[in-house]
Amino acid sequence: MATTQTARCVLPNLVGILNVSPEFSEVDERMKDPMDPVAIATKQHEHWIDTQTTYSPKEQKMLKMARVSLAASKMYPFANAYQLEVIIHFLTTTFVIDAVLDREPNDINERLGKVWQILLECGGNLESLTDEDKMLPHVNSMAVLAQSTLPHLGPLFCNLYVHGLIDYINSRIHAARVRRELEGKQSTFDGAQPALSFFDPRVPAMSTEAYIHNRRETVGTRTAVNIVRWANGIILTDEELSDPRFEKMVTCTGEIASMANDLYSLKKEFLGNPFHPLDNLVYVAVHDPSTGLRKSTTFNEELQTGVDYLAQTFAESYKVYQEQIDSLIADPPACAANHPEFKDMVKRYGQAVIEVAAASCTWSMHGSLLRYNVFTTEENRRNSILEFSLPHAVPA
Repeated sequence: MATTQTARCVLPNLVGILNVSPEFSEVDERMKDPMDPVAIATKQHEHWIDTQTTYSPKEQKMLKMARVSLAASKMYPFANAYQLEVIIHFLTTTFVIDAVLDREPNDINERLGKVWQILLECGGNLESLTDEDKMLPHVNSMAVLAQSTLPHLGPLFCNLYVHGLIDYINSRIHAARVRRELEGKQSTFDGAQPALSFFDPRVPAMSTEAYIHNRRETVGTRTAVNIVRWANGIILTDEELSDPRFEKMVTCTGEIASMANDLYSLKKEFLGNPFHPLDNLVYVAVHDPSTGLRKSTTFNEELQTGVDYLAQTFAESYKVYQEQIDSLIADPPACAANHPEFKDMVKRYGQAVIEVAAASCTWSMHGSLLRYNVFTTEENRRNSILEFSLPHAVPA
């Protein structure tokens, strides 16, 4: 006899840790006013999706239900309709990159990475590609997205955007390849069913530190922080940005974003992997002996332990992030001596980045209808309870 096991844990309040509380209700109200920038940008985005013949009806529906315009309007609350349109195209670009690279085989991903790089470097000009390259998945839509974004950023931010997005694409290709290698190892496990415990002794131990280091580069942070500066009019020189505290700030942002992504995608990854979601900090931390987390005996106890560890690590990364901002304001680099607005720019920059991170968390939990579907009931939503049935039957 077999029964279905239910996974259940209480999610931490990551937005509360960041000391901001973005709400989406007022955005929905703004969308009722046809002259509001949010309503204008949303209508333009949906029209753009409808006109893209490279998207199937299913993909068009998925992009609309992702509610990217909702995310953009909360991440950049002071952006006008023009800026929101550019930001929406940026978010759509990352959305398409993730969706395509997650499903295509490694050899296609490698080719796509090279083709997308060419497109970005030439402003989305399809004539720079061979006829064979033009036949690859979503090449036309990526060209249109580049054409819809790059000309509006100006020379400085356009160059930063292109290089950041190329790094993001390469990191996503690498992450997809590593994940498939791990899945290949899983397929050699004896027996058709996964282990009953959250901890699986067949899974080789992974370094949590190494995982965090690699994972933080796979969430597009370097491009996102440049968009933050562009949208908020934050001007800092290359010499000022070369201060290592700014680099530490960016890496902490990557850690914050990647840990939030791991938390809210946990259910999706469990349901999508018949064994275990190896590419997730919650799971990696429990399997890493150096964390000392494997002290519980049941699946849900180990799941909660991993979730609590993620929350603690998230808070530590945010603390280090805030320390960099405070340090830059208290002790600016010597090269900023003739920049009277430097401290104000740093303060605005630091706050804007965290507001983007918090809005992204809220969007992942509540705003996107299809991305993660975190909560199955309204009661679970109110109580921050993640609950789902495991995709395999276990002995009663």
